[in-house]
Amino acid sequence: MVNVPATFKSLEYATFGNFLEVATMNPDTVQKPLQPGDVCVQIVSAAVNPIDYKLAQYGAAILPGFKISDAVHAMAGMTATGSVAEFLDVDAKLLALKPSKMSFNEAASVPLAGQASYQALVTYGKLQANQRRGYWRVRFGLDAEVATTTNARNVALVKSLGADQVVGYTTERWGNVLAEHSVDLIYDCDMESGSWNEDVHKILKPESGVLVTLGQVPDAIKAPME
Repeated sequence: MVNVPATFKSLEYATFGNFLEVATMNPDTVQKPLQPGDVCVQIVSAAVNPIDYKLAQYGAAILPGFKISDAVHAMAGMTATGSVAEFLDVDAKLLALKPSKMSFNEAASVPLAGQASYQALVTYGKLQANQRRGYWRVRFGLDAEVATTTNARNVALVKSLGADQVVGYTTERWGNVLAEHSVDLIYDCDMESGSWNEDVHKILKPESGVLVTLGQVPDAIKAPME
């Protein structure tokens, strides 16, 4: 029986280029804990295959547009876990450069909520420039008039983000504040009771208004609207 040392030698490369030039022997590779189903094997001989030196030579192209030390943000995948940690391995295609004017705290909120909002407004809502939209998301780079709701304590913040009209839902009801049949698109993240048959029909333009919701529409059969 062979005792497995805490560290051992291994051939590695940390930069891309000619395999014979970038590959070096690391004398202090740390032995990782075995996972269920794994077997620790003592290596006697190993072969270097064409794919090995090709990866070393061309691997840099795997991350186009990124370099070490770039500030990025990402959603780690629908089945991935562990983002509340100091380090996380993320598929490169899920990464995006963090906007320079955005803090890390702000950027962390973008991948999921931002993508959902973009899909709701553009992909499904077909929002066009100069239309009026309401009920949640502030400008997405589109020349649209924005009416949105927020907690009363955040009204100033939401206005600073570019909203044209802000309704503090803890003190007033958006269906009573917005002009009747004035909104082209409502983007709803959490439909409150009664809003479908009351506020939505009251505020949306009757012939062309669109509701995009992340939840189920209550009693939609009683008052269908496309």
